[in-house]
Amino acid sequence: MKQSKTKVHVVPHSHWDREWYFTIEDSNVLLVENLNRLMEVLESDSSYTSYVFDAQVSIVEEYLKIHPEHKERMKKLICEKRLFVGPWYTQTDTLLVNRESVIRNLLYGVRIA
Repeated sequence: MKQSKTKVHVVPHSHWDREWYFTIEDSNVLLVENLNRLMEVLESDSSYTSYVFDAQVSIVEEYLKIHPEHKERMKKLICEKRLFVGPWYTQTDTLLVNRESVIRNLLYGVRIA
């Protein structure tokens, strides 16, 4: 009996609960440390092909408020499809908000991402 090999795909990613466990200030410290390290790895290790950074662009905006000098660096990684951001502006919950809010959240997220 011939055995077939199963292919497994690992998608490096994060899920960022901005104010779930920490204050916004503590969360921002962790955000800066994580994104700085992530960009260093993506820029220096070609075998680390890509990373999916959550699904909310508001976190990217927050990071760029702290480090606006990294905007072009981040943009380059996004354009090279090494760093994936969006498509939402913030995390959404389809059960708790008006449908138009969900659509606008997606619209704003896609525009900014």
